[in-house]
Amino acid sequence: MRYRIINGANLLHTIREKIINYILNLKGLNGKIYLKPIHVVIVKKGNSVGKYVYVNRYWWKIKYSGKRNSTSKVKWKYLGKSIPLSKEYGLRFKIVGNDIIIDEKSLMKLREILGDILEKYNIIEEY
Repeated sequence: MRYRIINGANLLHTIREKIINYILNLKGLNGKIYLKPIHVVIVKKGNSVGKYVYVNRYWWKIKYSGKRNSTSKVKWKYLGKSIPLSKEYGLRFKIVGNDIIIDEKSLMKLREILGDILEKYNIIEEY
């Protein structure tokens, strides 16, 4: 079952803040690996462009590669999604226009993360 959250893209900032707070509390496993807060994949097929957003789903190792001016240069090395907790806390959804298309499992997790904030949005069952 999929659901459409009307104007749900407006929630991305709030989702990101909540996930970052979770990650800050997690503090990485042994300080070496982290749950990347948001990973965006853009897929182009012909004239259409799809934007997929994965929240708290993939584990990465951060490698620092020096500084550019006063900003640290960071590279994320992908480790996979099989490390414990990633399935428990991961979200997966697609952005279509200003709406979010999300499966039932991810919607339940999003409700846990956002609480009453999500109730302000119109959620329509798609199929």
